[in-house]
Amino acid sequence: MLLFCDFLDFKLKFDKKFIKMIDYFRIMGKSLIKWDIYEIKAKSSHLTGVMLRGRIRKLCLENNKNVLLENAEESENIVRFAVLSGEDAILIKDYLRKILPDVHVEKIKEEVINPILSKIKVNLEERYAL
Repeated sequence: MLLFCDFLDFKLKFDKKFIKMIDYFRIMGKSLIKWDIYEIKAKSSHLTGVMLRGRIRKLCLENNKNVLLENAEESENIVRFAVLSGEDAILIKDYLRKILPDVHVEKIKEEVINPILSKIKVNLEERYAL
């Protein structure tokens, strides 16, 4: 009977380690999320201090879309947003055209991993050493 209990104990420990190993490979095998970055500009309309980022976020939540939003630090009156690479930003563009008559939206970068939107130059990996 003792041998059978030892076997069950060994099997249980083996199964837990095996499951952890499978989880590790499943997580490590995933590729990182890539984002396309857009810049919102306007000649006369205010883009900051008017809850624009919150409105765009709510629009995307209600339409089940992923989005990242930040004000640009290096320029006044510019907001940047990112959508998953390959996804169309037409929902956001159409909304912005509806609420801001002089808006201009331009894609500025494609397939950026872990983007920082407030300063675009921070996304250049070659600038940094670990």
